[in-house]
Amino acid sequence: MSQYKLNTTNNDEQALPEEVAVAVIGMAGQFPGAENVDEFWDNLSKGVESIARLSDDDLRRCGISDELLNNKSYVKAGAYLKNSDMFDPEFFDMTPKEAEITDPQHRVLLECAHDAMSDAGYVGEHYDGAVSVYAGIGVDTYLLGNIMTNPQILNEMGMYQLVLGNDKCYAVSRISYKLNLTGASLLVDTSCSTSLVSVVMAYKSLLSYDCDMALAGGAKVNASEVGYLYEPGSVNSPDGHCRAFDAEASGTVFGNGVGLLLMKRLEDAIEDKDNIIGIIRGGAINNDGSDKVGFTAPSVGKQRDVIEQALEFSEVPAQSISYIEAHGTGTRLGDPVEIGALNEAFADCPAQSCYIGSVKTNVGHLETAAGVTGVIKTLLSMKNDTLPATLNYQTPNPAINIEQTPFKVVAQNTPWARTESPRRACVSSFGIGGTNAHVILEEPPAREYPTEPGSELLLLSAKCANALKQSQQNLSAALPDVPSLQDAAYTLAVGRKAYAHRSYAAVNDKGSVTFAPANELTKSVSKVAWVVPGQGTQYVGMSLDLHQRFEVFRNTFEQCCELIVRQGGQDIRALLLAETPEQQMQAQITQTDYAQPAIFVHAYAMAKQLQAMGIEPELMLGHSLGEYVVACLAGVMSLEDAIKLVLTRAQLMNKVERGAMLSISASLDVVQSVLAQAETQQIDICAINSGKSIVVGGTHDAIDALSSLLQDKQIDNRKLVTSHAFHSHMLEPVLGEFEAAVSNITFCAPQMDYVSSLNGQLVNAQMVCEPQYWVQHLRQTVQFGNAVNTLIGEGVDCVFDLGPSNTAAMLVRDNVTSTCAIIHCAPNVKQKTAADLVLLEAIGKYWSLGGNIDWHDFYAERDCYRTSLPGYPYQKRRCWIDPIHTQATPVAAQQPTPEHEVVATTPQSSDEQGAPRNATETMIVKIWQQLLGVESIAITDNFFDLGGQSLLASRVISCIYEETGLEVDVSAVFESPTVEALASVIVEQQLSSTDSDELERLLLELEE
Repeated sequence: MSQYKLNTTNNDEQALPEEVAVAVIGMAGQFPGAENVDEFWDNLSKGVESIARLSDDDLRRCGISDELLNNKSYVKAGAYLKNSDMFDPEFFDMTPKEAEITDPQHRVLLECAHDAMSDAGYVGEHYDGAVSVYAGIGVDTYLLGNIMTNPQILNEMGMYQLVLGNDKCYAVSRISYKLNLTGASLLVDTSCSTSLVSVVMAYKSLLSYDCDMALAGGAKVNASEVGYLYEPGSVNSPDGHCRAFDAEASGTVFGNGVGLLLMKRLEDAIEDKDNIIGIIRGGAINNDGSDKVGFTAPSVGKQRDVIEQALEFSEVPAQSISYIEAHGTGTRLGDPVEIGALNEAFADCPAQSCYIGSVKTNVGHLETAAGVTGVIKTLLSMKNDTLPATLNYQTPNPAINIEQTPFKVVAQNTPWARTESPRRACVSSFGIGGTNAHVILEEPPAREYPTEPGSELLLLSAKCANALKQSQQNLSAALPDVPSLQDAAYTLAVGRKAYAHRSYAAVNDKGSVTFAPANELTKSVSKVAWVVPGQGTQYVGMSLDLHQRFEVFRNTFEQCCELIVRQGGQDIRALLLAETPEQQMQAQITQTDYAQPAIFVHAYAMAKQLQAMGIEPELMLGHSLGEYVVACLAGVMSLEDAIKLVLTRAQLMNKVERGAMLSISASLDVVQSVLAQAETQQIDICAINSGKSIVVGGTHDAIDALSSLLQDKQIDNRKLVTSHAFHSHMLEPVLGEFEAAVSNITFCAPQMDYVSSLNGQLVNAQMVCEPQYWVQHLRQTVQFGNAVNTLIGEGVDCVFDLGPSNTAAMLVRDNVTSTCAIIHCAPNVKQKTAADLVLLEAIGKYWSLGGNIDWHDFYAERDCYRTSLPGYPYQKRRCWIDPIHTQATPVAAQQPTPEHEVVATTPQSSDEQGAPRNATETMIVKIWQQLLGVESIAITDNFFDLGGQSLLASRVISCIYEETGLEVDVSAVFESPTVEALASVIVEQQLSSTDSDELERLLLELEE
């Protein structure tokens, strides 16, 4: 049992109000030199300065002139994202062209939003609560510097499409739309403090119950990755380094980045068993007003006020703060003002008692993403018990006089020790224009984890095969460091969307994961049947693994065993739960008075376990004894009566003369012919399992003789491990006693459909409520082959074998020629795999085939928490419009790198059958190619399947008018969405308004 232990304070500090506490349960980001949060921490912990030095060749390619390059004041440095020109449009259901004309800030913010939700283990469309989004982005340099330099793009797409892809206000609402988040969706724009203001707004929105979760943060991507011209007295660094709090501090370096937090009220996060990364105890926002020397200048007084407001709101004593992530720009004016404000707010704290640092020395000033970057750094520092060094700090800035303040700069990596009281930190962010924000952070509550991992099912899916393969590799690499295997399995099940390409692994060791072969889902299984085998499938210890691992199986198993003992039967628990089979047990398990109750108990417990996992059958079938399990599940008889009959049946069978049974690999006609030659009345046909598998039974001598005869005829046969010849004339002496026992049972009409193994037909109340049915069922031939055919005829496309081995699955497979999936829930006797792993593999296979499982029900009885796992591996391609003055060669620009393989997911024309047949179809194909960015389009392709939408449909109509002068109504695109259909509409409209000569020309064109 694992649970959170709420943070407690020392005796000198009063308890803090939990009603103002908000948990951070997910986070994601991309930063200079780091494509994700893990890489970001790796760089921070290693002291990497991610402000890159830019070469002259790179700068020339970006349009920088030699004159500027030779200017001594031009600083060839910048803090940029890797691959900001890359994107996975297919994953986000965008066309390549739509992605190309979308501001990269929108794109990285959308990726980050998906990743933050995924990091927390949530899928927007599966979450019932309201999720709000508070975020902002920087100035759109992509529209101005790239798109608008290409007049052709404007002509092709139209201004409205460009506005939708580039206006700031759509960046946040696009997230809500793409991820199906139904809370408030608000753009925040306060310059450099945007992302931290977003965090405070989200924090207060949660406290006021305006939403249930909130995404908060910001993004900044400058489309032109160039240096800058230094001007004395500006905020820019003269050498491309940021030296916060240092005597040499002379400016900052602006950069690109994105970060988002997913937040939830702390009490809800604890109740929902979320992965709590950290706690926000308080937050505040204010503005300088005119309390400063100029519009762009900072204010000591108002910075102090916002810090004090946050502390007061949270009721956190300033003395309990052990680290401050400062705004820390490294500017001559900014650093002294910030330290002055902090010094006033922390005036009662001892000197040098609180560490201070700035992430801007590592990655530069990320502007609209700066504040959230500081929060993410601080949360990572708590997680890793380390305060990473503030780079480039050597000599204290004399204008700060830091030795006389409560603060000391983290000059090198410093352990952040845990104490009796929770560690707390503050983060500041101040925007040009005067909007200030401050938050109070606290480490997450401690949590204990299970010490002994059990077997678990890991589910993975993706939109394409390559992404699935990468997901498998990423999870396998990350799993050894995940605290709980159970939590990982739970998160993958409930916290990920299921895509068409699927795989799974049943594991009990985090270090050893083998995934099943991937399956591309084209059609989901729709009708499930359960099949329960009869005698001959049992073995010693067959229930042990399932009994240890699955609670419902264990409880049902114990219930049945107690009923058996209560009704005078043998206690079979030792037999079925044995770890090391004893010789006596091996003999007992073949005896029918042990075997029959053993099979019933195991299969019935398996059925109840599957039901608890959310898997219900639409049809059932039991082979011989197995029909008692099926009838009990269907409500024909109660559990007590079913066990009573199974015990009576077994005891009566055990009274008759012992016999033998033989499985023959031949058709019924062949077997009957051989029996005729044998000239014996001592053998009966006991079961017709399929058209090529017949079981006969009789006396030992007669069976041995028949086996020899079959061998002479080179017909495969195998003697079964049974004590008696079931379903043969040898049972006739006890039929009367059995009928008397059955007559005392109360039968009810079946509440679930199942197929009789006596006649191969669907049962009804009249059939199975008659005692004589069960008497005949004991004696007559098992018509299993016909019964399976009935299942398939009823539309069953997935069969579960509920037996202790895979015998029933093999028998079903012998009868099935369709694409019916056959899933066995237990290993065969010779298989070394543990039974609990095989059952989980069965569940995984069912899911991979499209089976519908309520995973929340599946894990309902277990103490599972969401946990952080690797996110989706986007299959990115270059989605970028180069500025006209630096336009690269199109072919070279579109070549994917090995780690960014282009995966085509749009409909493709594989041959010339889909090629345009006339000028009108050719025109439409070219228009679609321009608007959608899809290269290969067949005349049968659907505009909307290719990624088209209503606004693009209007552009199609405009382009048709520009090409033909014909005014076609936009409804034509919706009603005739293929190239050939739309071409027919155009030609028909042309014909209706064309003179005879022109009409003849058009008709000739159509004939061509």
